[in-house]
Amino acid sequence: MTTNKITPEELWARQQISPLDVDYNLWNERRAPMERIKRTVINRKTGEILASAVVPADQQLTKREKEILLLIRQGFLSKEIASKLNLSIYTVHNHRKNILAKLNVDNVIEAINRAESFGILY
Repeated sequence: MTTNKITPEELWARQQISPLDVDYNLWNERRAPMERIKRTVINRKTGEILASAVVPADQQLTKREKEILLLIRQGFLSKEIASKLNLSIYTVHNHRKNILAKLNVDNVIEAINRAESFGILY
């Protein structure tokens, strides 16, 4: 029989968040790391975005990557982004690849969601 030990931080976080405050997957099968849970609590309670303090350095996007991800979120295609930013389409593809790798996701929809959860996109 295994017992799930709850840390004092997790207990505090659970007491601070009502089930309606967060999506089901945040708690489901302990998928969310404690840092994300704490960030969610703080963001919900204070309205502050604490992204830069909690986003790991290897997941921080460059200014250009953020710009491209914002354009992707607005529905622009790589070809249109390249034209708009006066870049080669291959450069845009490289930025897209780097965005996915840094955010550890498989597609741009997941990248947008992850970036929004980190407070990277505004």
